[in-house]
Amino acid sequence: MRLQYRDLPKDLAKQIRRVYVITGDEPMQKIDARDRIRQTARQLGFADRYDFQLESGIDEGLWQQAFAGDSLFSRKAMVELSGQRLPNKQEQRLLETWAPNLTDDMVLIVDLPKIDRKTERSKWFSTLTEHGVWIAVWPVPLEALPHFLIEQAAWHQRKLEPDAAARMAEWVDGNLLAARQTLAQLVFMTKPGDTIHEDLVEAYCSDNARFTPWQTIDAALEGKADRLPRLLQRLSETDVAPMLMARGLQNTLRQLTSLAECPAAQRSARMQTMGIWRPKQSLYMKALQRWPATVWPRLLIRAYHLEAMIVGARQGAFWDACLDLCLIIAGKRIGVPYDSQ
Repeated sequence: MRLQYRDLPKDLAKQIRRVYVITGDEPMQKIDARDRIRQTARQLGFADRYDFQLESGIDEGLWQQAFAGDSLFSRKAMVELSGQRLPNKQEQRLLETWAPNLTDDMVLIVDLPKIDRKTERSKWFSTLTEHGVWIAVWPVPLEALPHFLIEQAAWHQRKLEPDAAARMAEWVDGNLLAARQTLAQLVFMTKPGDTIHEDLVEAYCSDNARFTPWQTIDAALEGKADRLPRLLQRLSETDVAPMLMARGLQNTLRQLTSLAECPAAQRSARMQTMGIWRPKQSLYMKALQRWPATVWPRLLIRAYHLEAMIVGARQGAFWDACLDLCLIIAGKRIGVPYDSQ
């Protein structure tokens, strides 16, 4: 069954589904959807959570163990499968087998990139949607961002004034992940039923203008390697969520990977469809000149390694790894001898 992203809170208030399939390339809405599903599931006693990454492949033994519900303390569990590729034949078979047999003690969340019509009609995907809901997320057009933010605020029982929404959209430069963090902070500063005025948004923007994940990523795109250690040091000392930094890098590198595969003459049009604002397009063009097209997918994988560090699936110092990755984006040769020919 199809479910609109904006209707997810209402649906969750009525029931928890056995299967949630989230598709698309817009990370903020995907993060928000997964967070809402997790929160509702936890409130209903789904204490166990198993996380599988498609990039690492699915261990069938661990997969079966997750669905066996072998915890001594709780048999209710969430199983999450995510990645930037579609499941292979073996993984499709697992989904086809398990989705129809889920009990009320299991919630399966599948997070995938944007799919095409062929995938939508495939047996494995149809099996998932027959036993749950499919939420397809799409980039929010720049002109629609203020209204989108007003809707988001309403979900948090806050009224965001139109002028305040416009100011927030301008400050985050169209970046939905940055908008999500900003709105979360404003919600924390207010009470349910409050109105968020433009002066409050302006004050927040002024107080947080220098050290944000997005300006750090912009510095990397622009090639300002000398600024990156200081910016990331300050971020690590604040309450900025590491996942926000990781997802921001993932989104940026996913865009760069796509642009690098695109003929140079078509890149400007491609950036428009991606929702990259015109003032920022020059930063992407600068970055693309530093490395050949084969490098960007490898950097994207490193960005997913950052998320694995956060959830404990991979060892490493998160902020050090962030710095290395940002320095490479800025043009520095760190760790891997990337071919610049």
